[in-house]
Amino acid sequence: MEGTKYTVSQANDVTPENTSNYSAWENLATANKDMIAAVGLCSLDVPNLAQLKTRNKADWAIGGYDLNVETLDAIKSGVAQVTVGQQPYLQGYLPVLALSSNCATASRP
Repeated sequence: MEGTKYTVSQANDVTPENTSNYSAWENLATANKDMIAAVGLCSLDVPNLAQLKTRNKADWAIGGYDLNVETLDAIKSGVAQVTVGQQPYLQGYLPVLALSSNCATASRP
């Protein structure tokens, strides 16, 4: 954001427990009235931010991760703007398959 009129705040621990998470985001939004975007790294963040944004008629952007139903609904309705899916198959199974294939090939005479 260097060279723009925007500043990035420090990271804030919004906790992974749903009620505490919502409260933490609510406190951050209240303390930062000029906020233009909120990015969460927990699966609860986008749904809670969307709820908070709707209740307060805010217009800041929301980003986060996870493909849970609440997040996808928030994206579809235009309340949230972006999410990234974890893709456990692509991030878990395929790397292990590639590793095991490479190990099997490497051990052949």
